[in-house]
Amino acid sequence: MALALVVCRQVIPALPADEKWVLNQQIRRSAQSVPANIAEGHGRFYNQENIRFCYIARGSLIETYSHLALAHDLSYIPGEMFNHL
Repeated sequence: MALALVVCRQVIPALPADEKWVLNQQIRRSAQSVPANIAEGHGRFYNQENIRFCYIARGSLIETYSHLALAHDLSYIPGEMFNHL
């Protein structure tokens, strides 16, 4: 949840306006998907389902990292912010 909050509060506003509907939305969706999938898996009350949703959350986390790395490489976010995330 902390990652999703930082992404929404700090990363998204730092992106240029021309990325508003492209990279902006991809980062937001993947970052918000991580805690959502963890919560959904936990709510299933069945261990195998919980594990499956944790794998999905991990995939979303790697996707978020990829988008953040791209934003950093394009100089949209500073290295300090990227390293913190």
